[in-house]
Amino acid sequence: MRQELLPPASAACPSFYRGILGTHQRQPKECLALTPAQATSHPIAIGTAQFVDAIRKGIKDSLEPLAAQGYPVKIEETRRGGLTFFSCTFGPDSAMVPNTDHWRREGLRRLATAIADVLVDQWENHLLTRLVQNQYSYFSPHEQAEIVQDATQLLDHEPASIPTGIRKHERKARILQEILAYFEQNQELVLEGFLVFRLRDYVEGLVQVVDDAVDEYLLEREYREFIRLLKFFVQAQEPKVEKIHAIMLPDGGFQLVDEENNRLDEDFLRDVVLGIRDIQKIRAEDLLLSALITLAPRFVVLHAMPGAALDNDTAGTLREVFGPQLIVCHGCSLCDPNHR
Repeated sequence: MRQELLPPASAACPSFYRGILGTHQRQPKECLALTPAQATSHPIAIGTAQFVDAIRKGIKDSLEPLAAQGYPVKIEETRRGGLTFFSCTFGPDSAMVPNTDHWRREGLRRLATAIADVLVDQWENHLLTRLVQNQYSYFSPHEQAEIVQDATQLLDHEPASIPTGIRKHERKARILQEILAYFEQNQELVLEGFLVFRLRDYVEGLVQVVDDAVDEYLLEREYREFIRLLKFFVQAQEPKVEKIHAIMLPDGGFQLVDEENNRLDEDFLRDVVLGIRDIQKIRAEDLLLSALITLAPRFVVLHAMPGAALDNDTAGTLREVFGPQLIVCHGCSLCDPNHR
């Protein structure tokens, strides 16, 4: 059973998030609220201890087009207390220059967009890795890497099951809004602290996705073990018959026909069913698999009548269990609905 290490949202503490972020324990200093005049003339600073190259490139690529349009933009890089700071000054120092506020807002929007892109496109994988390492340390490093990959695929493919607000465009939009709101009253932002204190909902959404990925990983691991045991059982026993034709029917059921074109009677299937405890929940595909393993044929030929619901999972499971003993028919007299 999975360990529940994550405190509930109401009890979650900043130290927990600093742990998963792998950051310095230094908390961001409080910044004084700026007056409109100060907001225009003071530079905006982004500080970080991680992904410095990606953030540098993102800031440069986002702000250089402004400079190309003739609006003054200055970017300075400094080191302070183990952090790299990128200080961005938009426009001249005078608040009286026409359109200065417009250009500054555009510069801030571009800057915030660049930071949101780096957080979601690059930093996020680091967050997922740290989450798995902290929440599920009892998995091996290889298993943890697979869980991170599964979580990444959940986020990239955006299934309906992931929490509202955690889809990629929603994640970026939320981070963008939070950064812009923060800079309305502050001039310096430390990204590690910002994730801890201002993007807690975003991090908690990633926690939920990791939990979902672990659930899927455990189910997949159980399935692989189940297939391994079935495959071992099939290979270990002597074939009882040479060939069995399994015909999938349009109504969701199936027929079994031996190599002499004789249908197996219902008594045989009834005997198979008696060995299954919860018959109400068993699928036709599971019953088919049980019947074929009981028969232990040397070869299985899989047929599908027009309209039959032969999904890839069923064919894939049979192929994994029987291997080269499974032959998939692409059309013959047994596939003809009139054959019945």
